[in-house]
Amino acid sequence: MFELEKEKERKKSRALWVWDDSIEKNREEIERLAKFCLAESVNDIFYTSRGLSEKRWSGISTLISCLSKKGVKVHALFGESSWALREYHSDAISLIKQISLYNASFEEDCRFSGIHDDSEFYTLSLWALSPLAMAEEYLMLLQKIRELIGSSMQMGAAVPFWFADSRICLEHEPRMRTLGEKVMEKLDYVAIMSYRDSACGPNGSISISEPFINLGNELGKRVYVGQETQPGLFPPFLTLYGKSARQIRKEFEKIDSRFEKEPSYAGIAIHHYRSYLEAIEPNQLNEPGQPRTKRPHTKHFDNQKKRSGFALDPDSKKKHSS
Repeated sequence: MFELEKEKERKKSRALWVWDDSIEKNREEIERLAKFCLAESVNDIFYTSRGLSEKRWSGISTLISCLSKKGVKVHALFGESSWALREYHSDAISLIKQISLYNASFEEDCRFSGIHDDSEFYTLSLWALSPLAMAEEYLMLLQKIRELIGSSMQMGAAVPFWFADSRICLEHEPRMRTLGEKVMEKLDYVAIMSYRDSACGPNGSISISEPFINLGNELGKRVYVGQETQPGLFPPFLTLYGKSARQIRKEFEKIDSRFEKEPSYAGIAIHHYRSYLEAIEPNQLNEPGQPRTKRPHTKHFDNQKKRSGFALDPDSKKKHSS
């Protein structure tokens, strides 16, 4: 388990999702990303590893080396929803092996510091029918990945905030525990998808993040509070898009202020680079090509929000809604 950072190192720390692999092909874009990270206090990047092959190695190594010189760690971002299912575990394991092979082929300053799962398996239609079985298979996948990488890389995942309220009773275990607790036990950190347009209030990012922050304190794990900046999401309260750069940073400051003294608080994870760049530098966004982004499954977000407290034990067949 990786030790929690000291408070002064965590303060105003940021992580950033980057789905656009065209950046690695353009030195100017790499430099721009590095400068952006310095300006926005970004210490960790979740960088897409989709389609990872030797053809990408040169560009990725250049990108990681440049960011490493700025003190930014790069984590290999991966995940397809179906990979959580046992029959597709081999696909996920194949990618992890590719990432490990890449790391073994380069010096330390060009290596991925970790892996970051973003599979969002609960958006599959099967979740409504067999949530317990899917949860168990996802936990099995995390265990397989942990056994494969050991302590060579950090291991984290994006998780919905309601995992902290969704109870699960697995076979051979004496008590009910939350799915959030089970998932976090296998990881070094989590990035909670606490996507709201306001930090405060009963349904604000702070309120819905607190259970995971507390859980991280108990388990000695790091917790990022995720914030969304993409346009066109529904319902609109899922994103900070439309706010000015000043307003967005104000919301971030509220979250920092509330959690900065919590041992588990790692900072804010921003989804994602292109949309956040557009929000804070609207007149300077000149993209080299169409960015490859992954939109969250917003249709399910609000529905799943309402399932907070949904018991996933075998005897429960009731889905609670608020």
